[in-house]
Amino acid sequence: EDQTYANKWGAQASFASLVQSRLKAMERSKKEVRRLSELVRGLPADELLDKKKDEEEKGDGMLPLAARSKVYLKLPPSPLARGGPIDGVLLGLNKASLGYAPETPTILGDIDLAIRAGSRTALLGPNGCGKP
Repeated sequence: EDQTYANKWGAQASFASLVQSRLKAMERSKKEVRRLSELVRGLPADELLDKKKDEEEKGDGMLPLAARSKVYLKLPPSPLARGGPIDGVLLGLNKASLGYAPETPTILGDIDLAIRAGSRTALLGPNGCGKP
């Protein structure tokens, strides 16, 4: 398309500067499209990546998703039903571990956590990573 435009209009002196500016603008647009596509992919440019022959070896750096399973969480009766806890701790974890199943590796271990009345707590992570 670039060359067709240049061949059509570039021979006329009055359009020479117009052709040059349009070709430069098209090149800038192509560079911007490449930059944005790399940004959207979230990866560095292909020339920076180690080019591997096997397509399976190329990865996005993410761990594979775990198989879906049911989450079982057993909590004691609410301390608010008894008028609130004496120390203000609604949920306490001491040396807790988090994982998918006993035969799989532990994801988090030795967790000590105290959620107190009036505090705000959020569980953050990417979609599909296994947040209950």
